[in-house]
Amino acid sequence: HEQQDAELGQALMDSAKDRHEHALVVQTLREALQPYCAMLEIPPQPQLHRLAHVQHLLTPVLGRLRPQVDLLQVVDALHPTPAVGGLPRGKALGYIREHEQLDRGWYAAPVGWLNAEGDGEFAVALRSALIRGNQAHLFAGCGIVGESDPESEYQETCLKLRTIGEALRPQPAATYEKLGLSL
Repeated sequence: HEQQDAELGQALMDSAKDRHEHALVVQTLREALQPYCAMLEIPPQPQLHRLAHVQHLLTPVLGRLRPQVDLLQVVDALHPTPAVGGLPRGKALGYIREHEQLDRGWYAAPVGWLNAEGDGEFAVALRSALIRGNQAHLFAGCGIVGESDPESEYQETCLKLRTIGEALRPQPAATYEKLGLSL
């Protein structure tokens, strides 16, 4: 299993399609953040980020905001990221609004916290679930570029949904008892 993970990780690092998709997002982040940051550090190459069921390319972005900039200005400048809104931004968003047969709700929204001093942290809700009663609607997506293979993208989305699905699956009573909870 560890050998297979390593091979899959190396294939991801070697994938021209995935590297191109990732580079588009990083470049868009750089362009959106530069006007707001006194300092911005973005490594030239991504690294591999392993999660339970999927691996991603990851480029850590470190910046220091200019004194007059508040965090919500930055959130506004970044939302929606290319990962959920596409590129070129205006054209892609217009297409999504016209053709998508889905109310995204909170999916792909910036979620986070902000305190009275203006400090905070936000992330893009790339995987989420909307739960009403005994029904759950799971949301995940994938990056589509010219070289994308529809079947591979579908399989990737299924893998991304597994973690949420497993968390929502009913657990045996012993699991709850171990946690000190009662049913």
